[in-house]
Amino acid sequence: MDLFVVYQFLIIISMSVSSALTARVSAYKGVSQPMRFLGGLFLANIIYSFSYLLELHAKSSEWAHVFVGFEYFGVMCIALFWMLIALSFHPKRFTNVKIDRKVLKILFILPFLTSILIWTNPFHHQIYAEISLIELYPVSLFMFDRVWGFWVLNGIMIVMYFIGVFRLLFAVLQDRVHLRSRYPFLILISIIPAVSYAGLLLKKVFYNLDTMPISFALTGVVLYWGVKKLQLFYLLPTAHEMVVESMSDAMVMVDPGNRLIESNPRGRELFFSEDPDPIGKSLLELNPDLARHIAHASNKRVVTLKVNGESRSFNISKSEILGKKGAVLGSFFVFHDITELREAMKALEIRATSDGLTGLVNHRHFMTLAAEEAARLEHAPKGVFSLIMFDLDFFKAVNDTYGHSVGDQVLVHVSNLLVRNVRNLDVCARYGGEEFVLLLRGTGIEDAQKKAETLRKLIATTPVVCDSEGISITSSFGVSEYRPSMGIRWEQALNHADTALYQAKEEGRNRVCRYAGNVSSRK
Repeated sequence: MDLFVVYQFLIIISMSVSSALTARVSAYKGVSQPMRFLGGLFLANIIYSFSYLLELHAKSSEWAHVFVGFEYFGVMCIALFWMLIALSFHPKRFTNVKIDRKVLKILFILPFLTSILIWTNPFHHQIYAEISLIELYPVSLFMFDRVWGFWVLNGIMIVMYFIGVFRLLFAVLQDRVHLRSRYPFLILISIIPAVSYAGLLLKKVFYNLDTMPISFALTGVVLYWGVKKLQLFYLLPTAHEMVVESMSDAMVMVDPGNRLIESNPRGRELFFSEDPDPIGKSLLELNPDLARHIAHASNKRVVTLKVNGESRSFNISKSEILGKKGAVLGSFFVFHDITELREAMKALEIRATSDGLTGLVNHRHFMTLAAEEAARLEHAPKGVFSLIMFDLDFFKAVNDTYGHSVGDQVLVHVSNLLVRNVRNLDVCARYGGEEFVLLLRGTGIEDAQKKAETLRKLIATTPVVCDSEGISITSSFGVSEYRPSMGIRWEQALNHADTALYQAKEEGRNRVCRYAGNVSSRK
């Protein structure tokens, strides 16, 4: 097959490949600027390839000159788009840099200006000196003598091209350790068009045929593969910006050396607010408290961290970042702040287990705690706890005389006396109305009776002050004990305390009685 036929066939394939790539990339046009620039690069190569194909079939030097102007428009756009792709790729973050539209408008004046200079060359001869057309079946070759303007235009394209190359290499150098495998890929996509362009400028190609449309199509295929497979330009920056950057949870990514690879705004606000540029630094240096917890973190673990001097609770989700061969390249942590949730749950728990007026344990929760303590003692047969049940004498008269609001103050007053005069391990509960109950862990009935007497005297000698008037109150106590060796359920011991309380009332109130049946059985 004739060389020129094969060459034209390759140009047509180049156009087809560029068209297919343009269609593929257009599906991601809303994803990020680099992807839009990549689509522009493929489209520019279509213009370049098609214009060169028309040049090969031009019937006059004038028409060939027109097509050359379109070629320069395409190739200048290719160099420009290549540079913009690289400049919009951020070396240290997942998000890509957005280039201002005003800057883009200024830059894109260059391809149009270049075409105008080519088309007006017959008037100024600053790009080409002599132009001729040589017909070699089945193509025509556009021949010219280069002058200084030619080298200026091509020098501009070379500068833009190498700005893109060096920028991408610099980006990977500054990027995460696991991205350095992209060196060979970047070198490959940089060499292909560079070799082709050098051959064209040095006239080392047969008949000085332009192979750049083919090389750019090949580069486009490799580049598109890199974008899809290697995430070279972060194919999903929109997802990153919309999800990671705006997420309310803190995100932290570290490499195997525990250096910070990435963190979203919430993570930087919570953990790295004192360092304006924490990326790449040791986590131990940035936030020792966070580093300590991350070192031992497991998935869904709840930790408490200091944030601006305040303790906050976080639920940690951890994911490993793995390489192709399963090597751990880093770890990805999401910190979900559950401080308010835990406080709300604690508040709900308090409301569900405590008395709304006095703050003491309520009746239902007392029964639960007492049952748990009794179950614990089943494994410690020599264990014991005592129960003290008491109520306020003639409390109805207080309500009738002073009103229910004063009655409530009396109940709160007695509750405060209890809390201040029992151990933390004991349980104080409002059993109902003006009735209270205490569970004294590890306490026999003798000591419990003494504690009840102390409380009785304290209540009797500490009047409630209301509107500058002191209201004296007394109380009646019943005491019992529970031991697993007694062979009864703990609820029976509670009934015994209630029986002793009733006996105290029968004997005249303001006194302590212990369950006599319990004492006699112990004897």
